[in-house]
Amino acid sequence: MRASRCFVLLFVAILACTKKNASETRIEKIGPDSIRVTNSDFVKTALVERKPFAETLVVSGKVSLPEGNLLQLSARFQGRMENIRHVVGESVKVGDVVAEVWSPDLSTAAAEWFAAKRQGQSSFLELTRGKLKNLGLAEGDLRSESQERFPLRSPIQGVILDRKVAPGTSVQPGDLLFVIGRVTQFEFVADLPPEDARKVKSDMEVRFAEHPQLLGKVLSISPVADPQTRLNRLRVSLPRDLPSALSFESLLKGEVILRKQMELVIPSRAVIRDEKRELIFVQVEPDVYQRIPVQIRSRQETETSVEEQGILKAGAQVVLKGALQLEAILEDQ
Repeated sequence: MRASRCFVLLFVAILACTKKNASETRIEKIGPDSIRVTNSDFVKTALVERKPFAETLVVSGKVSLPEGNLLQLSARFQGRMENIRHVVGESVKVGDVVAEVWSPDLSTAAAEWFAAKRQGQSSFLELTRGKLKNLGLAEGDLRSESQERFPLRSPIQGVILDRKVAPGTSVQPGDLLFVIGRVTQFEFVADLPPEDARKVKSDMEVRFAEHPQLLGKVLSISPVADPQTRLNRLRVSLPRDLPSALSFESLLKGEVILRKQMELVIPSRAVIRDEKRELIFVQVEPDVYQRIPVQIRSRQETETSVEEQGILKAGAQVVLKGALQLEAILEDQ
């Protein structure tokens, strides 16, 4: 801490010595919490305003789809991916071939079906048909007993949102191959600790600082925490047409607007911290700045709402640039 203050004092001294075509910079401590700085441009101030202010809850999550619009296509067989027909972002219809696979499980089932057809035994044929269905094959997918590749078809109409395999990938039953979604609407999902989840209500607005044009609305917040994660799931509706930089499973940070009301607002950069409290410098005369503790009501990235007190009121000027230097000077002199 001492070293940083010495650096700040050195910075002020250099600034004063090198400034051209101006009077000499003067720095004078005039009280335990007051300082006069004349003829210097390292101090910049900003206006204290009373204006509408939104108290927000910052949440981190990802872009998703409603659960009913999402299908995870998994392997029902042991085998190897041979040919990928569709890539992420492409549309598919019901029955479209998304990939071709080689599989001993499928080859065995196909051979049994052809044998049952030759023998003409209805019970055996029904048994082999059921086996084909369980493996994701239809009779129309079988061309010959020597067939080596089999089609993997999409069971729904939608868009390929994710692909977990490539040609040559070996797969086992249960392995996730593709994620296909009916893209009628996107959602933003996030997991919140119970103390934050209690603050959130349905229909609250959600905004996204990195994408100002994107707005959402809270659909639901799970009333009970997940027993494993001990977190509550938040679901927020998003428009179908997302910004080009976003897609399925894109990571996103949102702000749930908990309430809006008139507040006394200062720039967040004006607030500095010592070991025990949060402080600001208020301009009380043209060249005089007074250090006062500040009571924070709510904080955002760029703006902070504070309690009105004494010289801290609407219309006052707070130090935006140079507050750390003033604090170091007061502590060192």
